[in-house]
Amino acid sequence: MKLKLIDSNQTELDLGFAQVFFSYETPVAARLTDGSLVRTAERYSVTTTKHINKWLNGCEALTVSQYRIDCLLTSSSGGMMIKRLKKTAKANLGDLTSQIIDLELKGEENSPQCKLLWDKARCLTWFIRQRTL
Repeated sequence: MKLKLIDSNQTELDLGFAQVFFSYETPVAARLTDGSLVRTAERYSVTTTKHINKWLNGCEALTVSQYRIDCLLTSSSGGMMIKRLKKTAKANLGDLTSQIIDLELKGEENSPQCKLLWDKARCLTWFIRQRTL
């Protein structure tokens, strides 16, 4: 189980049985265990559509309801994995916070490394706050 920041406002959550792609705070596409790709039928912003297309990288994807993508995150096996992932995310957030503080104490708060750590921390914070299970 991994939470991966792909780019600004683009995140991939590996649940083991599926990789779910988020644009901003919304799960909008997924790669299933058989390698097939799905994308939401819901229409969001032009930017979210660009995010989805970039993540799909030109590959064909079956268009499914938003509900089907959401179900990947709320299935019984997925729910248990998300609980464990949230616990790991909280521990990782503590580590990121320590690294950020160290960089700021060194006067490197505007460095690319510090900015990347802040992006990761924001992503983890968002994830931890999602869906009370």
